[in-house]
Amino acid sequence: MTCTVRHIYDWVDAFAPFATAQEHDNVGLLTGRFDAPVTRVLTALDCTLAVVREALALKAEVILTHHPLMFHP
Repeated sequence: MTCTVRHIYDWVDAFAPFATAQEHDNVGLLTGRFDAPVTRVLTALDCTLAVVREALALKAEVILTHHPLMFHP
């Protein structure tokens, strides 16, 4: 079975349900496709340029962050 972005999304939602987020929180998939295959995930607090560069160097298809890419309270 190939892991996809949908699998990662569903796992995160089961662990920390998106429905419990504050109304102003920008949660969920912010860019990309649910059917895209995933072999590597990079986790970080924020999606900075350094994190993007690290993900590229590691060939990670997903960057999973605590803070959203675009945050507007």
